Amino acid sequence: MVFRNLRLQEMDKWLDHCMYVFGKKEDLQFRAYFERHYKNDPQATLDGIFVAVDNETIVSTVRVFTRRINIYKKSILMGGIGEVSTKSDYQRQGLSNKLLQMSVEYMKKQNMNVSLLFTGVHDHYKKVGWQTLPYNLKKVHVNASEKFPFKLVDGNIKENLRTIKNIYDKFAKDISCSIDRFDDNYWIKWTNDEINDIKLILDGTDIIGYVKFEEHNDNIYVKELVTLPKQYNKIIDLLFPYYTYVLGKENATYTNLPSFSTFNNYKTEEYQENGMMISLITPFEIGTKRINNSSELLNILQKNKTPIYYFNSDGF
Repeated sequence: MVFRNLRLQEMDKWLDHCMYVFGKKEDLQFRAYFERHYKNDPQATLDGIFVAVDNETIVSTVRVFTRRINIYKKSILMGGIGEVSTKSDYQRQGLSNKLLQMSVEYMKKQNMNVSLLFTGVHDHYKKVGWQTLPYNLKKVHVNASEKFPFKLVDGNIKENLRTIKNIYDKFAKDISCSIDRFDDNYWIKWTNDEINDIKLILDGTDIIGYVKFEEHNDNIYVKELVTLPKQYNKIIDLLFPYYTYVLGKENATYTNLPSFSTFNNYKTEEYQENGMMISLITPFEIGTKRINNSSELLNILQKNKTPIYYFNSDGF
């Protein structure tokens, strides 16, 4: 068994590995998901993809996504862990643990401060240093209404990049664990592909926000909703009933809302998201406090007043 970085000539084998392990069968659309996440990522590098190879066959892999993340109003370097997968015949042999340890050493060399991952198997990652970071979300059930003082129109990120990026920066900078989308190429390649049919929210001719909805059975999943910060609660209070009206529904439930979402006319229901885990890689300072380990990082994130939220479109 050899543990090393992926080689360029192995990219097709690696994509096939991810497809079969995650999808359990040949599914070219599923394979395209992993290919898209590599080709659309301006920070993608083979140095951040680790593989276990047995007789020229990739049997396990871990990938590090290079990002900047907002933590308590500070932008820091983050390594996102994804594509963690091992062929069934090779599981429970410690292969992914070894690759995760290699990933940590890589992140340290790259001076990354923290690492994030999303999983339903927490114990596996706790052994290597990650800790669960639960955070609250909200959902709301609204009745349809045609009252909406703004305009909701089809939009395009590329054509409105300056304005949209500026609104996002103002909105996300005060939200811990949101991605700092400082790179225009990330917006154009990654974000535009993940939410390529957004709705723009206009006040007259001015863009004051944008939204990406996804209908999931009886629920409407809010994949991304960003507005000028001071107008957020006013907008959502009117937007959700109006969009329900546009869909021709009498009522609808909207999910995946940040914990700071409030409504004048409707009660929200809070629920917990438990899939995110975090690990300190390199100590850093928040204000005058130096964060030296993962427990200290978890403590300050859970006790300060800055909300925690991760935009689904940045998922890896």
